[in-house]
Amino acid sequence: MVALNEAGFVWVPGPGDGVVPYTLLYVRDWPSYMDAIHVRGEKDATGVRARSDAHESQLFADHNVVWKHEGAFVTVVAELLKVPAPGEPGAPTRALAAPSSLWLPPSHNKLVTPSAAHR
Repeated sequence: MVALNEAGFVWVPGPGDGVVPYTLLYVRDWPSYMDAIHVRGEKDATGVRARSDAHESQLFADHNVVWKHEGAFVTVVAELLKVPAPGEPGAPTRALAAPSSLWLPPSHNKLVTPSAAHR
């Protein structure tokens, strides 16, 4: 978690369900992109980089996600922190299918940004 804070991530409460009452969502803004890690448990996390300049409410739509990784929380963090910043050589730009584990209920379907999290 220290590495995420040092890399500019902030956390916001994420949606839960009948089994897991709440989750955590770590987010970091880039110009035109956002990195997010949805943490459901120590061994159950999903990381993505998605376009955030589409001015739409569905961040995790297939046409917005350009990088993804699922697995243990520490592995997802390590992998996401290796991804080049947007605009740098090797930074992902091609749309991918969004992981189904990133589904958010309609009440949580709005973009969550670090700037909005601090309001």
